[in-house]
Amino acid sequence: MKHKDQNNNLDFKLPQGTEMTNVAGIDLSPKDVGNALQILEFCATFGEILGVKKGQAESVIRDIMGGRGTRRGKYSTVVQFHIQLLTLLQKDFGEETPSLSASEGKHCWLNALKSCLLESECHLKDFVKCINEGNNGYNTLDCSQKLRLLAFLCDETLGTMEVKSWIEDQNFKFIEKQKEEAKAKLAATQGKEKMMKQKLQDEIAKALLTNNGAPLTMLEHQSIVSKIKAEASKAHADMVETMGLVPRRKQRSDAMRTEPVLVDAKGNICWRLKGYNNSQMVLQVCGPEDPVTCNEKWFSFNAEEEKLIEKHLHLFRVKRTKRNKDGAVHEMEAVDSHSKLS
Repeated sequence: MKHKDQNNNLDFKLPQGTEMTNVAGIDLSPKDVGNALQILEFCATFGEILGVKKGQAESVIRDIMGGRGTRRGKYSTVVQFHIQLLTLLQKDFGEETPSLSASEGKHCWLNALKSCLLESECHLKDFVKCINEGNNGYNTLDCSQKLRLLAFLCDETLGTMEVKSWIEDQNFKFIEKQKEEAKAKLAATQGKEKMMKQKLQDEIAKALLTNNGAPLTMLEHQSIVSKIKAEASKAHADMVETMGLVPRRKQRSDAMRTEPVLVDAKGNICWRLKGYNNSQMVLQVCGPEDPVTCNEKWFSFNAEEEKLIEKHLHLFRVKRTKRNKDGAVHEMEAVDSHSKLS
């Protein structure tokens, strides 16, 4: 799980957190946490298009870490999940082949996996030698290697036309839904604002009747107007806020690759993952980049630590918004000054 864009850089020291060695109730070595999280996040985001069932990803990781691999043949959750991913990849390659099989032979899923590795630009081609030996060869790979292979397949699947089309379709539906919700709320707040104006007229008429038609004193009139104005002002504020909800540009839906919450001054990345513990925030501490060895550690935060991060993140966003506004004002002033000089 990598990220190079650092637009959300936050210059403050993140809480230390607790190093992760367990994901979804599965004990893992620190080097395996990142791949396990990537697989869970992939299934949480794109599971619908693959027909991934609830709990399937956790079951696959549990079987890999338990060393079950392909030993249960066609009933292996590990093999079934590989076949789901590889079938989608083969379809994208335009290969019309019979259904992949868990058994040894021409249409064995391991042959499709080997082809995928050889055609990719990844650094996992050393695994091909083991995969050439069939199920027994695959089972010589350790748990970490199997997780890396599966995370690689998940990443490759994201580049298929079927997944891309699904993402576009989901984003379109998301935007349309946002527009409809915003318009409905806008109509409601506009109606409320009109009601407030009518209420002002009704309150004044009622007060006149109470005074037997005698004109209201200045104090009485101001009291009624102030009360209604306060209510109308709130209705107007709600309307303005709602107008801001109408999408002016493409917004993110759940059908998007996960983006980091923030990147600190050291380049460590904070994520909020849909596939982990009800979107709990986690920290990825990256070491020197190595194509073969995993040089990263993952940390989780408790409620207080998350609250602290959210507080600093809010302050950062407020400052960035103000800075952007100030920049826009200075730019307008510069243009205005240039126009006068011309």
